Amino acid sequence: MDTLNFLTAGMPLITGNKGYKKAFEILTEMDLDGLELEFVHGVRISDSSKETVKNSSLLKTIHAPFYINLNSKEPEK
Repeated sequence: MDTLNFLTAGMPLITGNKGYKKAFEILTEMDLDGLELEFVHGVRISDSSKETVKNSSLLKTIHAPFYINLNSKEPEK
């Protein structure tokens, strides 16, 4: 990989409650590469937001809840 990408953790604060479309516009204006979708308490996103995120050309990563406890003493966990 030859490129170092710069992303925000979630939408920029100046987005307010204007949603992903506005967030992607702001990120483009800031000359950033994308954002990390923060699904820390579950994966919750509306269908319209899902389409906006899917259709954006900016880089997206996801921070999601962990369902596997790698530190558990019980193998089933």
